[in-house]
Amino acid sequence: MSSKTVRRGAIAALALASTLALAAQPAFGSTPDEAQEPTATSNSAPVPAPSPAPVPEPPVVPSAEAPASQTPVRVTPTTEAVAPESSGPAASADPSEAAAPKAAAGDEEAPAEPEIAVSISEISLEGPAIVDVEVTVQNDSAKAMSKVAVSFAGPIGWQVVTVDDDLGRIAPGDEESAAFQIRVPEKRPGYALRVFSATVEYGGGDGAGRVTETLAVPTIPPMPDLIDQSLLSIADVSSEETVSEHTPATNAIDGDPYTFWHTAYRDGARPYPHHITIDLGADYDVTGLEYLTRQNAVNGRMKDYQVYVSTDGSTWGEPVATGSFTGDLGPQRVAFEAATGRYVKLVGLNSVAGNAFGGAAEINIGGVRR
Repeated sequence: MSSKTVRRGAIAALALASTLALAAQPAFGSTPDEAQEPTATSNSAPVPAPSPAPVPEPPVVPSAEAPASQTPVRVTPTTEAVAPESSGPAASADPSEAAAPKAAAGDEEAPAEPEIAVSISEISLEGPAIVDVEVTVQNDSAKAMSKVAVSFAGPIGWQVVTVDDDLGRIAPGDEESAAFQIRVPEKRPGYALRVFSATVEYGGGDGAGRVTETLAVPTIPPMPDLIDQSLLSIADVSSEETVSEHTPATNAIDGDPYTFWHTAYRDGARPYPHHITIDLGADYDVTGLEYLTRQNAVNGRMKDYQVYVSTDGSTWGEPVATGSFTGDLGPQRVAFEAATGRYVKLVGLNSVAGNAFGGAAEINIGGVRR
């Protein structure tokens, strides 16, 4: 073979190799699907334009190499698309990292036990008059209260005017007072309880919350030398109904006129006489007894009575007072000469309704401690 022929063959081989290399480059660039996607986020180098030469693609190159080289380009736009739908931090793939903020938020939302004290100033019922009322809010919690607002209401038809109801912020251990005025009408004869209420709404401190305080004021003044009911206890009772309804003897000294003591009737009504014995907790010179009958029904309203005072709760002697109660719903007071003792027994001999039932809504005792 001549040297000219060898040179021609080498030139032809080089030309063929160059053509195949140009034809293979489009397989590492963009496929037809990827050509429609934005590639601005990719840092890949520009892909040279394919050669127009009609040379077939090598069959092994697209299937083995092209998908691997384009994976970063496809992942970037997919991540950006789903990120807005994620409720957690987009950069965190650790489930424990995502759960931690939720646990902390849950701890912050759990409110502490309420430590807010609300009190209403004394209200005189001597009308007609305009009476100033203060509602005091005491913050006994360890954190400041914020957005403290107070509302106040009286009996139906009584006009209330707000003077200052926005207390704002109350520091731990501090107290603030809201101011109101209420128009008290002319006092009517007879007995009634006038109920007033104050509602406090707040944030901070114990968390957001609401506290309501009520004040019940009778239309007649307290009995003289009134012994605080919190010092009293029940020493003995003839019977009490606790099965068919909850009317134990303790209801007669709980300060609530709408609860009451009722004698037993579940297995048949016990006959008169009925009695209730109250322990004063110490020796007193006892000077009186106040009886408030059941408010919502006639059963249990005692009529003829006897009052006894004893030092030991077993030796009673003669009654210090006798008389008759009426069906009046107001407090009925029995005054007598001072008798020394620790125990006071009220004995009912019959009822206003003529039936066998006895009881009381409230019993108060007057006396001076020895």
